[in-house]
Amino acid sequence: MLHPVAVASGLEQDWRMYAPEPLGRLEFVDVRVTMTNGVQRVWTFPRGDRVAGPFSWYHWQKFKENLVREPTLRVGMAHWAVHRLTKGSERAALVQIVLRTELLSAPGTDNPRTVGEEILHDEILTEAP
Repeated sequence: MLHPVAVASGLEQDWRMYAPEPLGRLEFVDVRVTMTNGVQRVWTFPRGDRVAGPFSWYHWQKFKENLVREPTLRVGMAHWAVHRLTKGSERAALVQIVLRTELLSAPGTDNPRTVGEEILHDEILTEAP
């Protein structure tokens, strides 16, 4: 009875064409900046707000994916984050870009949570970037 409606509205599509290989892990990227006085600040990718959130989130999500896969982007991103997180006369001593991952279990399985952390960029700052 609902078959004609599903076909006419496109709901009967094979959704595997949109996600033939579902995500196997979640990826989170943080930029950690340690100041010369030992204070550590962390910049994370924005999640967006309720109004413009989905649009800005997609922009940041794509940048994060490229940052993980393209080492050439990391120095610029690290220095940008240092500039954003440094206040007044503070100086940054160290900047790290850290990839945190969480493996996703297959639906219906009860596997223990598997998390990891990898440093993508590690730079001692001898002078202001």
